[in-house]
Amino acid sequence: MPFCPKCKYEYREGVQTCPDCDARLVAELETDLRDSELIVVATFLAAPEAEMAKLKLDSQGIKSVVVGSITSELVPMFGITEVRLLARAEDADPARKILEED
Repeated sequence: MPFCPKCKYEYREGVQTCPDCDARLVAELETDLRDSELIVVATFLAAPEAEMAKLKLDSQGIKSVVVGSITSELVPMFGITEVRLLARAEDADPARKILEED
């Protein structure tokens, strides 16, 4: 079944354009992290470590986001600030397993 990428409505086979917003329909909707429940899959003391972990997840097809990029190395007066790596709730377990591999 085709979907509208803008309004996310599903149409019956044969429909090629959304009658509401005139967008061309697609076979699958792309997952957007803004529309998902996000949970912490890992924490780091430095942003570069979190970014490397994000790249590892990206290479396995799991979308994630790094939050809290100020670290204790950059601003020692604030103490330790966690850098968190978040992923969709349904991807949390696979993401953790990927990050544990080494």
